[in-house]
Amino acid sequence: MNQKFEGIIRSIGEIPESTVLDETQRFEADLDVDSLALMDIIVNVEAEFGIEIEAVHRFATLGELWQQVELLSAGAGI
Repeated sequence: MNQKFEGIIRSIGEIPESTVLDETQRFEADLDVDSLALMDIIVNVEAEFGIEIEAVHRFATLGELWQQVELLSAGAGI
C-alpha cells in the first residue's frame, strides 16, 4: 500500500493517524467502514490512480482492494 491509498482510506473512513493500517484489516469488521463509505473510497481510488474498478468486485480487506489497484495500475502503465 502507498501513502495516497492510505490517505484516501483514512480520510473517508475517518481513521485516525494513530491507527496502523495493514493489508489484512477488514473494512467493516476492523475499521468500521460501511458499504457506502467503501463505495466512496473506491470512487476516490479510481480518480486518484486513473483506473476503473469493475462494480462486480467485492473487497473485504485493504489488501484485496490494494491488489486490484496494483493490477489495474500496471495495465494502465502507471
